[in-house]
Amino acid sequence: MADLMIIMVLLSVLISYCESVGNAASFTVWPIGSYINGPGIIASFSTREIDECLLHCVANSNCVATNVDTTNDMCELLSAIDCNNQGSQNGDWRVLHKEGEYACVVYEYKGCYLDDPTTRDFDQMAYQGDPANTPNKCANTCADSGYSYMGLQDMDECWCGNSYGLNGAAALDSHCWRNCTGDPAYKCGSAFKNSVYQLVDYRTP
Repeated sequence: MADLMIIMVLLSVLISYCESVGNAASFTVWPIGSYINGPGIIASFSTREIDECLLHCVANSNCVATNVDTTNDMCELLSAIDCNNQGSQNGDWRVLHKEGEYACVVYEYKGCYLDDPTTRDFDQMAYQGDPANTPNKCANTCADSGYSYMGLQDMDECWCGNSYGLNGAAALDSHCWRNCTGDPAYKCGSAFKNSVYQLVDYRTP
């Protein structure tokens, strides 16, 4: 009877583990370089495997996403996905969020590219002269209209399109040197130069 009880307990543990492994597969992987800053980080671990990080998240009822750095073997659990606190870290970070959670429009930096007043690099100017221009604001504006790329220009402009590079890349990435009006931590191009980002929309659960 005792042996049967032990077998039942072990079977229960095995079933729970298998369910966790199955749940760990139900995460959406963001591009390399993605990272969520802020007070939503509730725990951190040293781990060599992404799956191990995800199992920590599955086991924590407050966890909705993770920051994972596979180069430096780091895992951070997130209780919230703050789209206004997207950032980047040294290493090989990326975000993975549980499927079914509302997430963000993720923007991946592509470089500094030239614009021209007679041959515009982007199809649509979303806005200009905006004192609160940020990559996150421009990303959401362009994604709302179905575009795949955005260009941040001259501090306060947001451009949208489905391609880029018509006028070539700037000689140096540092030619996109002007701070965004809404967040000086980010560069928003310069005169007739766009800080270009690719967009991926994860907002729909």
